[in-house]
Amino acid sequence: MKGDWTVFNVFRTAVTRHVRYPNADVDEPETIPVKPPTQILDDADLLAYAVVPASARFTGRLHLYHGGERVGPVPFLAICRPHNEPGLLLAHCDESWDIVGLQAWNGPGVAPILTIEEMKSQAEVFY
Repeated sequence: MKGDWTVFNVFRTAVTRHVRYPNADVDEPETIPVKPPTQILDDADLLAYAVVPASARFTGRLHLYHGGERVGPVPFLAICRPHNEPGLLLAHCDESWDIVGLQAWNGPGVAPILTIEEMKSQAEVFY
């Protein structure tokens, strides 16, 4: 996903994206509000977010699961810094900024992602 990431405190107010509704022949434009909360996790700070553009192609490379179901395309991504551990997190969020999946590069032998730029690069490859 090549997208525009907005650093925290610079918010867009709305975005129009095209959504394919069931039993519809064409995509319909839909305007959704874009005002992320100042915090989406209790124990992490929100550093940056991205509105996933309608033109972004979800690669499916990442096998991220929530509640036993694979997480697919989402309208928002957010980069967060946990308070008590090194590295950054990538939150996959729904239209209400509820987290439906959370990526953390923290497995054995995996170096944590420490910069916003590095996290953006990972998101562009794996989203």
